[in-house]
Amino acid sequence: MFTYLRNRRNGFTLIELLVVIAIIAILIGLLLPAVQKVREAANRTSSQNNLHQLAVAAQNYHSNVGKLPPYYVYSYGSSSGQGMTGTWGLVLLSYIEQDGLFQSTNGNMMGGAGTYSYYQDWDGSIYNYSYGGSPYSLGGTGFQGYRAGKAKVKTYNTPYDITINEVPNGSSYLINTMVTSYEYNYGGWYSYSNDMTMEKISDGTSNTIIFAEGLAKTASTTSYSWGYTYTYAGNRIWNYDPMNTSYNYRIVYRSSPYQYTYEYNGDTYAYFYAYCYDYSTYTYRPFQVKPRPGTVQSGCAQAMSSGGLQVAMVDGSVRSVRPSVSYWTFYSATTPNYGEVLGNDW
Repeated sequence: MFTYLRNRRNGFTLIELLVVIAIIAILIGLLLPAVQKVREAANRTSSQNNLHQLAVAAQNYHSNVGKLPPYYVYSYGSSSGQGMTGTWGLVLLSYIEQDGLFQSTNGNMMGGAGTYSYYQDWDGSIYNYSYGGSPYSLGGTGFQGYRAGKAKVKTYNTPYDITINEVPNGSSYLINTMVTSYEYNYGGWYSYSNDMTMEKISDGTSNTIIFAEGLAKTASTTSYSWGYTYTYAGNRIWNYDPMNTSYNYRIVYRSSPYQYTYEYNGDTYAYFYAYCYDYSTYTYRPFQVKPRPGTVQSGCAQAMSSGGLQVAMVDGSVRSVRPSVSYWTFYSATTPNYGEVLGNDW
């Protein structure tokens, strides 16, 4: 007697498999926007925390030194005391729990440790030279930004910044030059300081911006119909050192037909002005919003989200400035004592 067994079904048919794949794809499609929103919220919170920490660090610096931190400090041959060459990114290290890194930049004051190159093609005549890497003594001792090398400081980086990995020692935060000081000291016999104190901010510390977001890597090109092209590219680094910076120039000139191409690429300090100039429309705007590569201006703040630019006020509060804010309102928020009243779009 024979017993016939029915074949047991194993696995899915092709149609069933395709249906399952389609359902998974739909679920992923529904899930991605939610994941992106969560990531966006996390990035925004992280950046807000950094901005608040920087504003508090500036306040503590003011309490100890009697003025807001300098956006630029430059000592040359200081024969007494501690000199310093750097920017706000250097002087605030000790106020963001990075005192060890700050102390590592102390030593004999040196210049010429940066690199410089120059290339010029003038109607076929080539001039090309470079120098750097051979430090020379400035005299005295002090703190110098270049000694930190490519050190990465987490507080100076925002996850919003898509360029930060291209600039290891970059800064995603910019200081408002209108509310901070610039200091120079030459040889211990002449010094100049434009000190800014809390007391001088008559417009109110809650109405005045001190820090804003910005991309670490900038590059913008402007061309004119008469043959002139200007390209400026800069790496915003927190440890910019005016005596030991690195940069290069490239110039190409043709007399007929006329052509003048100027290119600059180098390190720069992390700052922003109260406005951006739009060369395509010949108008001013407050800041850039998610600019395309090749259009990032080094003197402008950049909103890295379409929701707006995050800024820290002098009083330590953090807010998001909408892309629709007027140029005049944003300008008013960057000035410390001009007497303007912020507009309703603030």
